[in-house]
Amino acid sequence: MDIETIKLIPRPQTGKGVSRKLRAKGMIPAIVYGPTTEPMPVAANLKEVEKIAARTEEKKYVHLIVEDHSGRTWEGTSLLKDFSVHPVERKILHADFYVIDKGRKITVDVPIKLNGEAEGVLAGGELQQFKRKVRITCLPDKLPAKIEVDISKLKVGASIRVEDLPVPEGVVIRERGDQSVVYIAPTRATLKSAES
Repeated sequence: MDIETIKLIPRPQTGKGVSRKLRAKGMIPAIVYGPTTEPMPVAANLKEVEKIAARTEEKKYVHLIVEDHSGRTWEGTSLLKDFSVHPVERKILHADFYVIDKGRKITVDVPIKLNGEAEGVLAGGELQQFKRKVRITCLPDKLPAKIEVDISKLKVGASIRVEDLPVPEGVVIRERGDQSVVYIAPTRATLKSAES
């Protein structure tokens, strides 16, 4: 498991004014929490968080070191569970670090990656993707970076639902199985070819 270390500083004050001052220094507000960890408001280096957030193909594990002004330190392994992004500037505004216990299951959203080109699209159909993430529960060491699904055999009118997603052993999907993930919609071109 590739784990990067990030040093955080405690953030005794919260609010928009404090957040603005942090961002002016290249820092962002963040929170550290977990099943056995009291929530800790902290400040993190923006560039370090962006580097971890950019790891789309990897699990976003991070070793955290929180050092307060008196020199006391707290350390733990966490998962960059979530982060919010500015809608225009696309900069990360806030991050959530979830402290993991290797023996305790976690529930997170993971991306869905579509592989291949659907037969139905090649025949003139339109690919419609309704879900880009799915919520799963598993032990931290079983956490997949993404759920990959092969769509190459999908014909016009066919779909893949949540219950059809291939998940690794030890991973449980926490969403309704009848939800559509992807659908190959008929178009005028496919309807005309069906008529002739």
